[in-house]
Order: sequence, then C-alpha cells, then structure tokens
Amino acid sequence: MLDTLSTQSSFNSTISIKHRHLKSRVFAVSGSTVEVMINSNWIPPNCSPNQTEFHVTLTKSKDYLPDDDISTLTFRIGGGPDTKTWNNLEPGNYYLSFNINNTNPYCELAGTIEVKA
Repeated sequence: MLDTLSTQSSFNSTISIKHRHLKSRVFAVSGSTVEVMINSNWIPPNCSPNQTEFHVTLTKSKDYLPDDDISTLTFRIGGGPDTKTWNNLEPGNYYLSFNINNTNPYCELAGTIEVKA
C-alpha cells in the first residue's frame, strides 16, 4: 500500500533489526535500476554466529493492495560492504523489506545502507 508520495530517490541511512523484519522509507525510482550497499554486523559481535546473511526484498508501492514484490536478494552479514542491484524497473515508488531469521531479542543486526535510485 502506498505510504507516501516520495520525492526522494537516493539516500543514506542506518539499519537496526532486532525482531526479524524492517521496512525502509518509500523512495522514487525514475530510472531503471536501484543499487543498494549495506554494511552490517551483529551487536554484540558474534551473537548469532550461524547467521551470516539476510534477505532484502524490493517492492513497488501501489495505490491499491497488494504492492508488487520485485525480487529478493541476499546480503552478507559482516566482512564489509555488500552491494546488489535491481535492474529493469518501471518508474514509481518503491521500498525495501529486510528479513533476518533471528529470534534472540539480545542480538541486533545493525549497520549502514546507501540506496541509489
């Protein structure tokens, strides 16, 4: 569902996920690609050593339900920045959904994100 009409296309921000899911702000795509760079780590370090990656879904926001999931890409946890690109996109408003398989409320996946649209 369309949350806001975005005038912003590219942005830098932070991520902090403690309970499996996080949704980004809505951003405008006028070209045909979205590039996302994420640099993430567990806090405290190694609190979830078996989980070394997480999933990010790009979704096109619509004026009616349901929104359109474009695809899901896998990003690594730790080891420095990881960059992925979605291509062949239609112009419109989009958002990202971050999903981790962590149930430990004392573990936080935290880091930085850069979105270029």
